[in-house]
Amino acid sequence: MGCHILDPVFKSIGLTAPISVRSEGSAPNQWNWPLDSEVRYVFPGTAYTAEKTLPVTWYDGAQKPPQAIRALLEGDDLPGTGSILVGTQGVLVVPHVARPCFTGQEVQRPQVP
Repeated sequence: MGCHILDPVFKSIGLTAPISVRSEGSAPNQWNWPLDSEVRYVFPGTAYTAEKTLPVTWYDGAQKPPQAIRALLEGDDLPGTGSILVGTQGVLVVPHVARPCFTGQEVQRPQVP
């Protein structure tokens, strides 16, 4: 599922291979991947990013974005599956198989652990 959800993130801002990847959560078993995980990537910045690096976090299973990110959404409207892109000029919510929603407001990216 990740390849379909992360594809718009990669294509829209021209990401390349990550500089680092860290996964936290339960270990996979012999048949399957973990049911809950949080994977943190750091990518090199591109012409479309404001910084030299870009953090991207993947939440899977019961893991959800922290309150600091959810607070940026109108009405805390978190899609069941999809992407939340936090930029300097707004927040783009891209639900999987649904119409994206852009909140055009100047955003200070919250510091998340």
